[in-house]
Amino acid sequence: MTLEIGKRRQHQQHASSWRVWLLIPALLAIGSAGWLIYDSLHTQETTTKPSYSYTVDQSLTYGVSYLDNNYFEEKSPQRSVAFVRDITDTIEAAFSYTYQSSKPTTISYTYATTAHVVTSYTAKGVDTKPQTVWDATYPLTRAISRQDSNGTVSVKDVVSIPFREYSDRIARINSGLALSLNAEVIVTFSITVSGTDNGLPINEQRTMQLTIPLDQPIYSPVAKYDQRDAKTITDGHSEQPIPWWQANRTVLLTTSIIVLVLCAILYLRPWGRRYSERSPYQRELNKIYRYHDGLIIQTQKPLNLHGREVLEVNSFDDLLNLSEELRVPIIANKLSSEATRFLIVQDTTFYSYLVGRLVVDDDALPLPTTPRHKQVTTGKRAKH
Repeated sequence: MTLEIGKRRQHQQHASSWRVWLLIPALLAIGSAGWLIYDSLHTQETTTKPSYSYTVDQSLTYGVSYLDNNYFEEKSPQRSVAFVRDITDTIEAAFSYTYQSSKPTTISYTYATTAHVVTSYTAKGVDTKPQTVWDATYPLTRAISRQDSNGTVSVKDVVSIPFREYSDRIARINSGLALSLNAEVIVTFSITVSGTDNGLPINEQRTMQLTIPLDQPIYSPVAKYDQRDAKTITDGHSEQPIPWWQANRTVLLTTSIIVLVLCAILYLRPWGRRYSERSPYQRELNKIYRYHDGLIIQTQKPLNLHGREVLEVNSFDDLLNLSEELRVPIIANKLSSEATRFLIVQDTTFYSYLVGRLVVDDDALPLPTTPRHKQVTTGKRAKH
């Protein structure tokens, strides 16, 4: 019987602990919803600040011109992606740059194109980067500066790269010094756009590069540039990428509200409304059956207490202790819709505990009468 009382305590503690754990997702949902609402209001405030936006479009094309030779009929092969070094004369590169602002703004821009010839060497068997042996920079288009009041820049710079001149120079270095240097020419178009708009500084810098190997019998130029880009300047800083919680704010806020509502339903329903709808008699009776149903024998027929001594105990725990000491089951006898008597029979003595109140109604069974009723208290009491 002590074991059953312990189980009841464990059930009560488990129910209370479950409610405490239910508060954790509820608090997280409240915190998440509050943060999302605050972040939404804060973001709306920042978007009202002055801003300046623009787009940049770039393109790079090139064409190779061959020397007169007996091998190729076309001096400018249009469909080739790889070319022959020894018969290449010049390479023509076209750099196209377009800057378009969101509103008319006075801006200045400067652009230039250079060719950087680099020779390098990589030691065999050593995992190191190529080391520069010799390099030289040649201006193909000297710096040009201009201004535009409409916030639009359109530049197309076409340059001729003296590939044969650079290639022959590298060949003479390798032959004269008995070297095998790697070599390439890097053609770079660079442009800077600057200005101000409502106090916001504009400083846009871009480069396009065309890298051409000079030491390979068959070579392929490699172009590197950003084809299209868009930016927004706010308070002098480029617009940062949108955080994931801002991009999914609606979904996160809806999820937080759903979690909060579910937690409220689970928290309040079992211990609130359903519990309050029961009478004190029903609550006490349900508690007894919930924890001690395996020790109770239920009967619907009235018990014959004639000539028996009925001893009333003070609590159901006293009845549990007696059941354990006498090793007999507990009998549940429903007297009416508002009363149930729990009994233990020993010889001619009945130990009784009444739950509810004795009210005679249409469905009530005849109440047993006995000339002798005493109250008894067991020496062993269950602790709560």
